[in-house]
Amino acid sequence: MIGENVFDLNQWLGENKEVLSKGEALSLFGDTHHDKEFKVLVVGGKNKQEKQSWKYDTWLFQLKGTATVTIAGKDESQVLNEKFCGIIPPNTEYSVARDQNSIGFVITSDPLGNK
Repeated sequence: MIGENVFDLNQWLGENKEVLSKGEALSLFGDTHHDKEFKVLVVGGKNKQEKQSWKYDTWLFQLKGTATVTIAGKDESQVLNEKFCGIIPPNTEYSVARDQNSIGFVITSDPLGNK
């Protein structure tokens, strides 16, 4: 059964298209969402996030376009094509370069976020 808190992702993307097309990152659910265990960032447009790291796993999902992911200490990069994803292990430094029309998600979790 679908609850009353249905979220229309396509509508949200449309409402935030201008900001995302500038290469900015937006929190999908804002900072006031009651669940503090997960943080979901939507990153759009041409940009580069350099030297990111998180103490737990980071999940990258490429909704639209492509992104190139480089993990520190690795000689080669990996391309995330549309609808592809990847996991960055805990405490691993990485960079993501996105193409002009891309939309990607960066999802981090903190198992202690709700405690």
